[in-house]
This record gives sequence, structure tokens and C-alpha cells, in this order.
Amino acid sequence: MAKQVGTDFIGCVGGLVFYKMDGQYYVRQKSSLSRKRVLKDPKFKKTMENAGVLAKASRIASKLYRLLDKQTRNRSVYNKLTGMVMGMLKAGCEPEEVVSHFTAAPESPRRPDNPSSLCAFV
Repeated sequence: MAKQVGTDFIGCVGGLVFYKMDGQYYVRQKSSLSRKRVLKDPKFKKTMENAGVLAKASRIASKLYRLLDKQTRNRSVYNKLTGMVMGMLKAGCEPEEVVSHFTAAPESPRRPDNPSSLCAFV
């Protein structure tokens, strides 16, 4: 990332992108990636699969997050919850299993180190 000196231009010229971030002006090269390529290219298939799982995990975590007390809610809690849900989905749990795991009354405190074993607890 190079800083701009003597100008405060924002936009694109040729293969360069001029932008402002945190009050400073920078210039960088345009990326060779495009939205269309990421969506269509087989090289990005796994990326799109992971994006789909993250989207599903985010929706589930959002519903669970709303069940928490207002004092408990913050971005860190939401991010951790999303990560836990994503791990369970990747381990093969169904969305209903994930929701019931978090909403069921706790029988005993148990938190496995391996997310793939979480489905066994549901």
C-alpha cells in the first residue's frame, strides 16, 4: 500500500485504485479477482461452500443471540457463537440439532474440545 502525496484523489485510473482510509490517502493495484470469477471458477468451489456454511451459521447464531440477556450481548459473544455453530455444521450436525443443543436446559456442564464430537451430545 503506497501513500499518496500532494493529492487527495479517490477513484480508479488504469490498473490503480486511489482511496482514503483513516484520514490517509493510499494507492494500490487493482485485484485480478472479480465477483463473477469467484462465483463461477471451479478453483473457488470450496470458498463458496464455506461461504454458504458461514451464511447458515450466521443466521442460526443470530436467532440464538437474540435469546440472550441484553447484558450478555456483544460482538465478541456473537462471533464466538457463530464460530461454534459453524463448527457444528461443518461436523455434520443438522441446523435443528444445533439450535436444540443451545436452547435445551443444561443437564451437566460439558464442552468437548473437538467440534466434530458436538453432534454426539445433541
